[in-house]
Parts: sequence; C-alpha cells; structure tokens
Amino acid sequence: MYISDDSPKSIFEIPGAKEVALETASFSKYAGFTGVWLGWTVVPKELLFSVGHPVAKDFNRIVCTSFNGASTISQAGGLGCLSPEGLKSVYGAKNAPYVWVHFPGRKSWDVFAEILEKAHVVTTPGSGFGPGGRSTSRTQVLGASKKRRMAGEGDLKLLGTAASQFVARVRMALNMKGVRSYEYIEQDLFNKSSLLLESNPVHKKVPVLIHNGEPIAESLAIVQYVDEVWDTAGAPILPTDPYERTIARFWAVYTDDKLLRAYIGVNVAATEEERAEKVKETVAAISQLEAVLADGKAFFAGDSVGYLDIVVGCHLSWLEAFSKMYSVVLLDAAKTPLFAAWAERFGETEAAKGVVPDTDAVAEYAKKRRAEALAVKRKN
Repeated sequence: MYISDDSPKSIFEIPGAKEVALETASFSKYAGFTGVWLGWTVVPKELLFSVGHPVAKDFNRIVCTSFNGASTISQAGGLGCLSPEGLKSVYGAKNAPYVWVHFPGRKSWDVFAEILEKAHVVTTPGSGFGPGGRSTSRTQVLGASKKRRMAGEGDLKLLGTAASQFVARVRMALNMKGVRSYEYIEQDLFNKSSLLLESNPVHKKVPVLIHNGEPIAESLAIVQYVDEVWDTAGAPILPTDPYERTIARFWAVYTDDKLLRAYIGVNVAATEEERAEKVKETVAAISQLEAVLADGKAFFAGDSVGYLDIVVGCHLSWLEAFSKMYSVVLLDAAKTPLFAAWAERFGETEAAKGVVPDTDAVAEYAKKRRAEALAVKRKN
C-alpha cells in the first residue's frame, strides 16, 4: 500500500505468481489498525496442490473452523479503508508506513520518554521488536489529510487590523500555543479586500484565520479551533473540565456583550450625559468580572493564563484608549483592585506580548467609527 515507485504493489503483478503464491496482508501497517487483528488473504483459484486440488477450498475450511470472523465494526472499518475515498486519504513514508531512527548508545525507552515529553509525539521503542531494536525508535508517519491539518501543519494566514481587539485575541491564542509561523495580512475595513469578502462573506469582518485554504471566522470560534488543532502544543486554552469550560464560555459571552457594548457606547455617545451613563455601565461590567477573581486567583484561569484571560485581556487597550480620549476612568483601581492588578499581570505575559493593540492606533480607528456612528444617528 505504501509503494510509491514502479515496484509491484502485489505479488500477483508478477507473471505466474497466481500459480505458486498466496498473499496475506494486515490493516495494522496500512491504516494503523494495530491490535484490531484485521487483515485479508488472497488465495488464487489457480493455486493448486500437487494432486490438482484447489488450495482455496482447504484454506477456507481451515479458517472457518478455527475462527469465527472479525467483528462487524472492524470489518466496516476495513472496508472503509479499502474504499476509493479511503485509499486516497492515507499517506506514509516512501515505500513504507514507518520510519526507523537509530540512536547509538541510547536505550529505546529513554528515547521514547524524551520525545514524548519534549515533542508530545508517541513513538514505539525499538526494543519491543527484539534485541536488535534496543537503540532504535519507530515512528508512524501515516495520516489522513484532515488529521495532518488537525496536527497544525500547512499554510496559515491571519486577516486582521492592527487596532482590532478581536484580532489581538486570536494572536494571543496563537502565542499561547507557540504558533508564530503564520502570515499576518493587514486589512482596511473601510475598503475591504476581495480576500476578506471571500473568506468571511457573512459578516465581512476580521479576524479570519485561513488554514490550508479553509477560512474560520469569529474570534471565539478561532480560539477554540487553535486550541483543538494545536492540542499538543502548550497547555490547553479552554478548561478541560466540562463545568469550568462552560463557566468560562458564559463569562466570555458576557464580556463580548455587556463590557464591549458599554465601552463602545462611551465612544459613540452623542452627549456627555449619554457618555457618563456608558462609563457607569462599563465600570459595572468590570465589577462583575472582578467578582470572578475574588477567590485570590492570579488569572481568571488560575495560576496561569487561560481562555477567559485572553477573552477579557484583548479589551484592555481599548479601555485605556477611551479613558485617555474622553478623560474618564473606566478601569478604576480603587473600585476594582483585583481586576486592575490582573490587568497589569496579564500585560506582562507571553500571551499578550507583541500583540496588544497600540492605544494610538485604537484611538485613530475609534474616531473613524465614531464619525460613522454619529452620521447614522443624524440620518435617523
């Protein structure tokens, strides 16, 4: 199944082989079915005993007597692997599904442990195959194209704007996973590119992550995608506990609803009275988030940065920019000391470094959005 040159893929491609040979194969190597004990044997009708009796009949009798057959689910998996679609989706090394690596002077189990710990890759210690494999490691290199994408391989692009808090959120997630090899493509949201319109035809907004030509829109969805695709890189972004994950998602929705709407209202307010009301709403939303930190946690996720930290943290530069623009206090250390201390800690984390929007860029972008909003209000 892994022959990639002109060598025969079956012994029966050799003239005369059907009269002298039978062929057996296993899904263990072909499709990673190790332990499932599923395979096949081809016994040509031309293969005869010396007395002229067909070998196939006796072979069938022996198999049916000694074996009741593979389970239905195993057979279904095998048939799927041999289907036209299945045959197209399996990849491997050149003429082999495995790569053997020799580590002179080292024990194969020590090599296994080091690769698992440092690279999060499971290999097979060579010693399991006998004394000759004591200093070797076997690596499986097969996988469907979807699995290769799920392993974080391939071309990666991010469409964004320098001022966007939601683009910053995605870049924070990529930082957390150590993903830095991607192409960042700046977008002009006042003159949207064909690439952005094609990649996000529904909302026509940034961010859009394009992985191997497949676009993913909306920052919260992208963060989850990054967490799942690069699941072996770094700590999980979302909590692994179902309850904690649900609670984190609740506060993420709250943040992008209550907090976002409130501070955006500060920017687009038509009067000082309206702006003062939106400042109160912003401070109230931050107070709710302060309560989440009330149990003494350094970060929303605990001792280190997690999902809710980057969800909330991406808004900090906007809060700072609006505080300067309108001479208001949105992040009041006297009223929300825990949140203020968290914000300072978060700004020093690896997740935030290098991707937090510049407050001047935010202010410039916000002025354009304010002008648009006020123009709409005047028309109405």
